Amino acid sequence: MQSVQQVLFNNQPLHVLGNIFRIFFTLLLSPLYLFTPRAVVTTVDNYIWSGWLLEFATTPDSFLSHSRGGGKGHYDVTGFQPSWVLEVTIHGGLLHHFHQIPFSEDEEAAGYTVLSYLMKSADVLFREAGFVPGPAPEGREYTLSDRRNIAEQLLRLYCSTHCPHGFRLQFLAL
Repeated sequence: MQSVQQVLFNNQPLHVLGNIFRIFFTLLLSPLYLFTPRAVVTTVDNYIWSGWLLEFATTPDSFLSHSRGGGKGHYDVTGFQPSWVLEVTIHGGLLHHFHQIPFSEDEEAAGYTVLSYLMKSADVLFREAGFVPGPAPEGREYTLSDRRNIAEQLLRLYCSTHCPHGFRLQFLAL
């Protein structure tokens, strides 16, 4: 059986100091707690113990790859390198020119940016820009040309926010 001193102070000097401070602040702040209106105490208590503390994080689908069995997705392999990248020329915040090139050590040495996006989110942005998708093929939500147009609009939006002035050459993987 442990003694009271071992339970309270755990035989460590900082635990003793911490317990002394805890008792001191409890005695010092207890009148404030007693004379605070219940409505204020309830509001603060509800805020501290609200549901946002227990909210679970959700991972966007763009970070997950499809599993082989068709079940839940899993994280993509770390260190994944694309097969193709876009060589993008940005001039004054506008997409000046782009073309697709095979990924090589030169592009890796120069550095590249991966733009990952959820198609539903990109669709919302594109519809706000006046996009009207064509009739979807069976089993798909978008045609190939619609997906290309959405990706190009996203690329234009990226260019306008990442190089508003001047000239820039960048490698991007969409």
